[in-house]
Amino acid sequence: MKGIAAFSSGTLEAERDDCSELEVAARVEAPRASRYEIGVAIRYRARGEGEWRQGVTENISVSGMLVRTEHSLDKHTAIEMRFFLPLELHDECAAEIFCRGTVVRSSGCTADAGSAFFAARIVHSRFLRRAN
Repeated sequence: MKGIAAFSSGTLEAERDDCSELEVAARVEAPRASRYEIGVAIRYRARGEGEWRQGVTENISVSGMLVRTEHSLDKHTAIEMRFFLPLELHDECAAEIFCRGTVVRSSGCTADAGSAFFAARIVHSRFLRRAN
């Protein structure tokens, strides 16, 4: 059975979606990662594209982020993201992070309709080092 888990009167119900039973079970059993309201500039692109687009993060967690932008992305799009975290470590500021991920939700709006949003699951991330 495929579906999204939802609780109703203490029981688990499922609606049709692109999720396997294991994914549904993981959503129910695993606690949601803490989200931090960090609004930073982000550059992103669909994997394989050369042009970077810009947006602003609405919130970030260890497993994903919500991004506000002027361009819509389709669900399941593989993306790359780069942004600076506003923190200081060893007298160095603004750590740059590179992530790969997948769009898991999208508002589907275009620039004509105002801001678009997408939520991305992070599947890989690393700190980028600056050359001295």
